[in-house]
Amino acid sequence: MKYKLLLPIKVSFIIDHNELQIQNIDDLIYLQSKYDVDLQNIIDEYEYKLEAEESFMEEEEDSFGINKVDILQSVIDENLQEIADKFNRELKLSSLNSKDVQKIFNVTQDDFNNKSLLRGYNGKYTVNSINLETYDKTNSSFIIDVDVDRELKDTELIDLKSVIDTKCIDEWGSEFEEIDLSDVIEEESMYVYVKFWDADNPIDFINI
Repeated sequence: MKYKLLLPIKVSFIIDHNELQIQNIDDLIYLQSKYDVDLQNIIDEYEYKLEAEESFMEEEEDSFGINKVDILQSVIDENLQEIADKFNRELKLSSLNSKDVQKIFNVTQDDFNNKSLLRGYNGKYTVNSINLETYDKTNSSFIIDVDVDRELKDTELIDLKSVIDTKCIDEWGSEFEEIDLSDVIEEESMYVYVKFWDADNPIDFINI
């Protein structure tokens, strides 16, 4: 008996901090434009500190001059995580182009299927095979095909779904989620990770 389950997928894009080597205000403006993020609060804080430093220097006769690079760098260092969070995003498959979805699926499928997850599992039934077969871009899910030795009772279906959920979130899935797939989709400035958990869209059967 074959059962199919939808495995919810999200793809996380995490900024490479090397992209945040900001030397001047022009760098901030460029990053705002390139990634369509709002960094105005960082610019405002820099300008506030610069103005404060200028006011201080007017009162100090022995001052040597304002180091704008150091002032900007202090603002960047203080707000680095907040800045990075503005770039980071988590997308559903439906938000990605079809070529990238196919590439991500192919790599995930190879890893999943080569692990032989659950093969031979016996909770009073035997799993003959379990494979990632295809994906549903609209529903942002990969489709798992499970072949068991007989038709399962309701309680056994609950057990099977629970076991697969554990494998895909806490075991195999948690390891695969740490693999950077940026090279797979030729993303140059962001790390790319697949996430196998969605509180609003849990793993579930699609053919019962």
